Amino acid sequence: MKRPIEFYSEGFKLCGDVYVPDGLAAGEIRSAVLLCHGYTGVK
Repeated sequence: MKRPIEFYSEGFKLCGDVYVPDGLAAGEIRSAVLLCHGYTGVK
């Protein structure tokens, strides 16, 4: 299931999507993969 998220960091609004596996129970802990685009090429 795709869930849009947004939050602020140092005054900048950051937006993204969280893909939650089907059948995830409340409080259940699972591994995650985080993809961040642009951090290595922005100066």
